[in-house]
Amino acid sequence: MIYTDDQFEISSVELQRLKAALSEARVRDTDQTWLKAIEVDALKSQITEMEGDLSDYQQLRHHQTPLPESSTIDELPRTLAKARIRSGISQDALAKRLNTTTEQIQRFEETNYMGVSLDTLLRIARIVEINTDSIVRTSGDHLDST
Repeated sequence: MIYTDDQFEISSVELQRLKAALSEARVRDTDQTWLKAIEVDALKSQITEMEGDLSDYQQLRHHQTPLPESSTIDELPRTLAKARIRSGISQDALAKRLNTTTEQIQRFEETNYMGVSLDTLLRIARIVEINTDSIVRTSGDHLDST
């Protein structure tokens, strides 16, 4: 997943490099056609994945991808990152609102918020305007045991 405009630019350059490598691999003369086929397939796979990541990021940035109405706790980290991107809030801006560093936000997102407190997750959800009612019940909510 691409998280920032800088990563988007780097990935765009890398995509062009991969496409050039694919073109070169396709015309390269070799006695080992099986090895050439593996290389071409691997490059195609990388290109497809990168194009998907770039497209996903652009669609989020241009509000073309709706966010889910609700998320499970397992889906929350990815939903938070997507909501931040979609809302146009940079990692730096989110860090300032949370009184932390941009590097910390980068670590949160790159590790899918592993080890981040529930309080912090909920604060981020409020900032990026994600409804957490269906994920976390407050102490006043009671499950019907019948």
